[in-house]
Amino acid sequence: MLQSFVRILFKKAWIDINLLTLLGAVVWAEYQQQRKRIGTAAITIVVPQQPQQTLLTVAEVSQCLQEHAFVGEGAPTTAHCLGAARAAVTQHSFVRDTQVYKDWHGALHVRVYPRHLIARFVTPDGQSQYLDDTGTWVPLCAHYTPHVPLVYTKRLPEKAVAPELLQLLRFIEAHSFWRAQVAALQLLPKGEVAFTTQMGHQQVLLGQVDDFAAKLAKLYVCYRRILSAKGWKRYRHINLKFKDQIICT
Repeated sequence: MLQSFVRILFKKAWIDINLLTLLGAVVWAEYQQQRKRIGTAAITIVVPQQPQQTLLTVAEVSQCLQEHAFVGEGAPTTAHCLGAARAAVTQHSFVRDTQVYKDWHGALHVRVYPRHLIARFVTPDGQSQYLDDTGTWVPLCAHYTPHVPLVYTKRLPEKAVAPELLQLLRFIEAHSFWRAQVAALQLLPKGEVAFTTQMGHQQVLLGQVDDFAAKLAKLYVCYRRILSAKGWKRYRHINLKFKDQIICT
């Protein structure tokens, strides 16, 4: 009797194992089918916008994916192909970085981080390019013109801009007062820089930019204590190039 009971118990366990195996196979097959279902409706595209800048739209990212056949029937599903999709989007001039992944249901998620522009360089012959906060050159945008300071120069730099100049442009972008006050910069010989202001329309000679933070701090004090009392249009030219001096004329 004991042997009969053991045989029944063993048979039941064997049936349970087969059922679990079959159930696992069904679940795995459904998972694989879900992974292959990448239609246009199953795509989520997110483009976080930078403050006051709209360089890239969801429609542009979707079009880029369609052009590279990463959307629609027969779209690739392997990790390698998803990596290729990320590379395709990241190649866009206005894209800084891209995240591409699929969830358990097979839906494709694309999160695109646009570049953040901090200046527009302009030459006398009409050449123009943007510069982003990483020091990367960015072409003009056909549908949007961001509000950034103009930088007038004789020619566009062939390589990266000087680190000190990049730090100055980042500083202006990071501080709301200077972002609103600096209208345009001019690159002068011997590495000197001048800029014109929005309020007062002054021409400010900054000189060398290696100690720009201290010079702008002096100018800010001048604005608060002198120009606020005498009027913003009292002086047309301000010279900051000499240490511990401000020359207003």
